[in-house]
Parts: sequence; structure tokens; C-alpha cells
Amino acid sequence: MESDKIIQSNRRYNLAQLAYREIKDLILQNKLKSGDLLSESLIAKELGMSRTPVREALRVLGQEDLIEVLNGIGVYVKDISINDMVDIFEVRKALEVIAIKSAIYEITEEEIIELEDKFIQFKQKQSTEQNTEPEGLSQIDWKLHDMIVKRCNNSYVKNIMEDIHFNIQRYLNMSFNALNNPEQSVDQHLELLKSIKARNIDDTVIILENHIDWSLDCLIRNY
Repeated sequence: MESDKIIQSNRRYNLAQLAYREIKDLILQNKLKSGDLLSESLIAKELGMSRTPVREALRVLGQEDLIEVLNGIGVYVKDISINDMVDIFEVRKALEVIAIKSAIYEITEEEIIELEDKFIQFKQKQSTEQNTEPEGLSQIDWKLHDMIVKRCNNSYVKNIMEDIHFNIQRYLNMSFNALNNPEQSVDQHLELLKSIKARNIDDTVIILENHIDWSLDCLIRNY
């Protein structure tokens, strides 16, 4: 029946969407790293589905330039070059500097205090637990920088950041995995929040630029 074909088609689409989200999240979290070989059969087995939706998910990820097919070899997570990192951090820094100039007046003191508490709690936990996962710090970091963009009044900045946010978040996760001393990152964020709370634009811009440059340096040195 025609309705059965529609149901089957929708099921394949939903499974492909699920596979797409799962694989993309693994790339985002750096659990699938640049150069890793992707096996359709292993992914399908892990997700409990056939290879067809996995193949469709990989096709879409290829269109998004996250994976590449090497003929006769297989499907790989696409390599990231240092130039890629430098370029996107350059764009990120320029956009966040524009954003903070208006966002600094829109971010509430309650939001600042909430983030300060989260960074301080992470730092305290880090000092007592040797195996603290860097993912926690990455999430707090992203919340702060994402808030700066969302609170700004420049719609072009928001739209451009939306287009590149996946790669920025991916690189942030990579840089946090490379951190030998996450306390330094926490201290920089606390300094940034203190300056935002004081509504000091000039100091905030300098602190923000220095922090983003430092993050890029950490990423490059440990890549």
C-alpha cells in the first residue's frame, strides 16, 4: 500500500537523522578525531540500524565538509589544518569583540554571578579530583561566549556565528582536551566576567582578545 511506502520512507529518514546527529556529536566532542576511519557496518551495529541510513548520514556529513571519502581506502573524519584553526579563531575574535560592545550592557548581574559560581565550583572540584573531565569546563566556557553573542544587538554577528558555531565549539572541545592546566582558563574567564560586571568595555575587549588568542595557542601547541 502507498501508506506503507510512506511509513517506510519516513522511518528511513528518521533513522538517517538519528545517525547524522549521533556521528556529528561524536565529531563535536572529539570522540571521533580528524583522520579516524568510519565504518558503516560498525556504526550501524552500534546504533542498531541497517547501513542504509548510516550511509545517508555520512553523505550529508560529507556535504558539510566534516568527512571525506578516499577511493579505495574508506571514509574518514576530515583533517583539520592549523590554517583552518587560525582562520576561524580570527573570525571568532572579531565577531565576539563586536558583540561584547553591546552585550556588556545586556548581560545581567544574576547571569554573571551564576557563571562565576560555575567556574569557581569547577576550579574547586579540579583541585580535589585529579580526573575531572574537561568537558564540564568546555560547556561552561561555551555558555559564556554564546551568551555574549546572543545578548548583542548585531543580527549579522549572530547569523555568522550561527553558521560557524559547530566548528568553533569543536575546536573549543579540542583545546580543552589539550589543556594541561584548566585553572588558567578558569581564571581568565573569571577575569572576563569581573570586567563585564564592571561594564568596562575597553578592559573587557582586551581580556576577551587575549583569552581567545591564548585558546588558539593552546590548540595549536597540542595539535
